[in-house]
Amino acid sequence: MKCLKIILGMFLLYLAGCAASSNNPPLWMADKNQVYSQDKYLSALGSGDTYEDAKRVANGNLAQIFGSNISTSSSTVQKYTEILKAEGVIETEDTKSEKSVQVSSVQSLINIKFGKKYVDDKGVTHTLAYIDRHETAKIYEEKISANEDNLEYFLDKAEESEDKILKFGYYKGAAAFALLNRDLIDQLRIISPKDAETSVVIHSYAEMSAKVREIGNSITYGVEIEGDNNDMVKGITETIFSNLGFNGSAKPFLAVKGKVSFEKVDLSKTTKFYKWEINLKINRTDNGNTIFSIDKVSRDGALSYERAKQVSYYKIREYLGTEIQTKLNTYFDSGL
Repeated sequence: MKCLKIILGMFLLYLAGCAASSNNPPLWMADKNQVYSQDKYLSALGSGDTYEDAKRVANGNLAQIFGSNISTSSSTVQKYTEILKAEGVIETEDTKSEKSVQVSSVQSLINIKFGKKYVDDKGVTHTLAYIDRHETAKIYEEKISANEDNLEYFLDKAEESEDKILKFGYYKGAAAFALLNRDLIDQLRIISPKDAETSVVIHSYAEMSAKVREIGNSITYGVEIEGDNNDMVKGITETIFSNLGFNGSAKPFLAVKGKVSFEKVDLSKTTKFYKWEINLKINRTDNGNTIFSIDKVSRDGALSYERAKQVSYYKIREYLGTEIQTKLNTYFDSGL
């Protein structure tokens, strides 16, 4: 029996040794460039509790190679892409294209692929994210060319339009595609410098931004608000329109009119409240049409009425900053 136990123990040790030797790390773990040569691939390792976690980390590490050359311009251009689809200018991407072009959920990188997973003795999962330089460069060149066509569509529409609001919206669309192409070319310089040098765009982002600023400067505004005794709300509103690139004028194209009121509210012995109400209408003076209106009632509290009113002005600034810009952008895009 003792001899049998010794034999069994030795057999178990043999099995353990086999298991350890069969779980040796793959070559790409020790030297990824030997498997994914740098002249053909960009690659990065990632580890995590699961394969999905490891992929996310590898993806993030791959994105670091590009540094600041990655932006969110692809999400900005999405609404203009939907406009082009609705107009029948472009078709919905086919299934083949969607499979061949993978967009990272972490960063706007194209055609990222992942290697096999490897689970080490501690249960940690490892993988590798990589980009095929040659294959991906072709995809980038196709996308840059398509974006240039889309830019041309918006640019032509802007230059055909007599309405400065439509012009502004169309130029913004053109600028969005120009920004996306700028980012794609910056990425292409890292993926394939040779292809980036031969990838030429006709219209730069700087040129399109200048057109947006030029038409924006021609859109004037004026603000009149009743009950705004110290012109605080007027100043807030003027700053918002100015930041959009518009100019103040005594004879404005966009007339902002409304009223604001503040009222002390006794709700607590320790906290002092101000209730505030704001009503605004933004009209086009060329045709009298109301672009949009804003109606908001709220209240804010603090340890003193003075501080409560300061908080109210801060909340009004925050609210109007988001509301005016959102509604203006919706209006500019509604006629496209």
